Amino acid sequence: MKAAIASLQVKQLVERVKRDNEVREEELREEMAQKELELKLERRKRKPDLLRKKREDEMAVISARNQAEVSQLEHEILGQEAIEGKDNNDQISNVSNTSPS
Repeated sequence: MKAAIASLQVKQLVERVKRDNEVREEELREEMAQKELELKLERRKRKPDLLRKKREDEMAVISARNQAEVSQLEHEILGQEAIEGKDNNDQISNVSNTSPS
């Protein structure tokens, strides 16, 4: 009789441990799912920031290229003006030297 009671108690204990383990496993799965959702949300939050930063970097590169191009054009224009100015001065000198006084 005592053996039967002990056997029954062992079975009940085994069932309780099984249920406890199942509950812990389910809680762990839920916790992992929650953390995964949080990570996905965090990545989604960062994505627009990363895209905005990328766009700002691209705009900075375009702006720098444009500024370099403008500087180059200004340099070319000033060089051309200097050449034209020298030509004009040469023409004036030639006219002055050939004009009767």
